[in-house]
Amino acid sequence: MNLLIILLLITGINVDNSFSYNENIPLEAELQKYIYDMSTSLGIDYDLVLTIIEVESGFDEKIVSKTGDYGLMQINKMNHGWLNAKFGGLDFLYSYDNVFAGIIMLNQLKKECGDDVHKMLTAYNKGLSTANKLWAKGVRKTDYSKKVMSKFYKRVMVDKLKMRLKKEFKKCGI
Repeated sequence: MNLLIILLLITGINVDNSFSYNENIPLEAELQKYIYDMSTSLGIDYDLVLTIIEVESGFDEKIVSKTGDYGLMQINKMNHGWLNAKFGGLDFLYSYDNVFAGIIMLNQLKKECGDDVHKMLTAYNKGLSTANKLWAKGVRKTDYSKKVMSKFYKRVMVDKLKMRLKKEFKKCGI
C-alpha cells in the first residue's frame, strides 16, 4: 500500500472523491449513487460502506444468513425492531432500505466509537455490548475489522488509481 501512496504523490494524481459509477461493483448505478449520497451526507466513507457490503454479503441483496442477518449489509434481526420503530416499515431485503439501515447504524456507531474505525467495525459486526467487552480486554482490532480495512485500502488505493489512470490515458489518447 505504501508504494501506491508514493506513486500517487510522485505522479501528482489527484484522487477525486466525487461520485462516479463503478462498473466493477455489481450494484446498479442508482443504488451506488444512493449509497454515495447517504453515506457522505452522514460523514461515513462511501468506499468503506461498499467494502462492508462486499464483506458482509458479496453484493447479494437477497442473502439471509443462518444467524438472521439480512441483505447487502447483513442487518441482524435483533436490529429490525428498533429500526422499524424509528424509521417505519423497512424491508431488509430491499436494497435501498437495507443500506439505509446499515448506514444509519454505522453513523450511530461512529458517534459511539469516535474516529476508531476498527472499533466501529467491531461494533457493527458483533454488537456494541460485545465490542465494549473486547475493548475492556484491550482488543482493538478483530479479524473482521482487519479484513474490512484491508479490502478498503485495496479498494481506495488500487481501484481509484486504476480509474484515474484510465482517465489520464484516455486524455493522452493511449
